[in-house]
Amino acid sequence: VTVQLNWLDDGYAALLLNTPRAERPEGLGELSGVTLSCARALLTVSAASCDHGTLRAHSSKLGRQDIHIRFRYQFDTGRIEAGLSGAKVFDGTLAMTAILSRSHWQINASGEALSLPAVTRQLAAAGIALPVVEGNGQLDVSVNMTGVAAQFTEADVEMQLAAEELSDADGSIASENLNATLHAVVKRGNTGMEVALELEGRQGALYVEPVFIEMPSKPLTLSARFDWLSAKQQLLLQSLTYSHPGSVQLEADGHISLAADEPLKTLRIEVLQADFPSLYDSYLRPWLYGSLLADLDTAGQISGTLRWNEGKLSQLALDPLNLSVDDREGRFALDAVSGRIRWNDTSTPVRSELFWAGGSVFQVALGASRVVLDASRDRLKLPQAVEIPVLDGVLAIDDFQLEFGENKPLRWQVNGLLEPVSLPQLNLALGWPEMGGKLSGVIPDVRYDDGNLKVGGI
Repeated sequence: VTVQLNWLDDGYAALLLNTPRAERPEGLGELSGVTLSCARALLTVSAASCDHGTLRAHSSKLGRQDIHIRFRYQFDTGRIEAGLSGAKVFDGTLAMTAILSRSHWQINASGEALSLPAVTRQLAAAGIALPVVEGNGQLDVSVNMTGVAAQFTEADVEMQLAAEELSDADGSIASENLNATLHAVVKRGNTGMEVALELEGRQGALYVEPVFIEMPSKPLTLSARFDWLSAKQQLLLQSLTYSHPGSVQLEADGHISLAADEPLKTLRIEVLQADFPSLYDSYLRPWLYGSLLADLDTAGQISGTLRWNEGKLSQLALDPLNLSVDDREGRFALDAVSGRIRWNDTSTPVRSELFWAGGSVFQVALGASRVVLDASRDRLKLPQAVEIPVLDGVLAIDDFQLEFGENKPLRWQVNGLLEPVSLPQLNLALGWPEMGGKLSGVIPDVRYDDGNLKVGGI
């Protein structure tokens, strides 16, 4: 490093500092040809300062830089105040102010029109596990940090993203005309970090495999409060609130231990309101691909609570309201389902009760019905008979029991009666040749036990 001073008057001097190379943290590239100049620096017995200076250098990552700077160094206390503006980073600009004293430090930085693809590439090169995206997204960032020695005590980060088109290499993340903001506050506690997040999506569409979300007319919002216990590798989710207007509103809390064999220790999700078909199309259908429920027309609402314990679902309580499902392949349909669905992971049964206005099975019309079920950890039972209108007849089920479980063979039994159904109506519904008369029958104590089927005890 070479330093040149040209004294002017009254303690002022022209300052010129040169160094051929400056070391930077690994992953941030090399800095060469560094020149710091100040046409009128103030030098006194207590401090050195410059209000209008220039820093020129070449970065192997960021290219040629011509940055406006200011600084003040207090000799007796060691306090440093510095600021820079006009730095060219990631196709945008960066401004920064910093205060460093013996007791603490503070940094305020703001970046405008930063290229999100360039930012993700640089962070990935520095070893931060973030997906690298390509496209034309721009990011505005504001960061305020305070700390002591080599540790920070608090960070306040605000980001605004505007992107016409973004995606990662394998297409698992993509967006179109996206406009979103993020506000995060991180505080250092005695055992880890306390984090508060606020996310708002106002425009565009976002795909995070396998879920595709179109931003509603009112903003989509997510807020979360959690503690990260770094020594124990545990995340304590104090609260999470997610609101997708017209689709779903929910709250959650839980405990995740990344060091455990089963990371999900506890999780509670409270579905305050969920609206169909948006909930099904955006959040459920992608996970149901290839199943019987993969192609439905839906309507209605549902609310309730789901709980997990040690990685397993331990409680389910759902309340459908005028929920309708119609299989587009014509295999089944239910109209205006309401009531309550209950299940828990104990041996004590809980009761469910469902009503529906109508439906069909392979185009065979079903009438309005009411069903009561008792469910426990591995058992489902019909505590009272149910009658389901079928065309102009009735399917009466007197008894139904189902046993299941991870370490148990599947068992079920059913006993019922089909009261006379008009064959012309049945044949018309099924597309069979026209036949006269009526059809009735008995379901005579049919039992299935681990691959063995018995009818009427035989």
